[in-house]
Amino acid sequence: MPQVSALAYPAPNARLWLTLQVAGQLLSAALVIVMFVLAGKGELAQAGQSPTAVLLFALALGFAATIGIVVQARLTVQWESEDTLRCLLSAIAQAGYVEQGAVDNAVVYRRDLPAALRRDNQLVRITRDGDVLTVTGPATRLRKIRKLLGA
Repeated sequence: MPQVSALAYPAPNARLWLTLQVAGQLLSAALVIVMFVLAGKGELAQAGQSPTAVLLFALALGFAATIGIVVQARLTVQWESEDTLRCLLSAIAQAGYVEQGAVDNAVVYRRDLPAALRRDNQLVRITRDGDVLTVTGPATRLRKIRKLLGA
């Protein structure tokens, strides 16, 4: 098993709210919020909550879910042998990614989704500096990759 670091969050906390950058993400956020409104309406209405409370609850959960999906993080994997790379690539594939190509000194992987559902902030990048492989991408996906690596 390769040595895998804990997740690091390189972006300052203030930038977390700026991750909803493109119209597609705003649409995704709106759909998530609508789903929470519809799901929460029945539950909260039965509990005697007002429609305003239901809407505020759905907005909070919807935006939290959307932001959580796109927050960028980083982890490192200690290079031990070619098996290290094979394990990492296997974990990335199991997390739902396919290779997109090389950009500068990084190999870029994209979600294996239809083009309309893919976003640039969902990309996973691997760079190598000596004996350290650095993997950057969405925190939710990196947590899954880290778990698949046995960390």
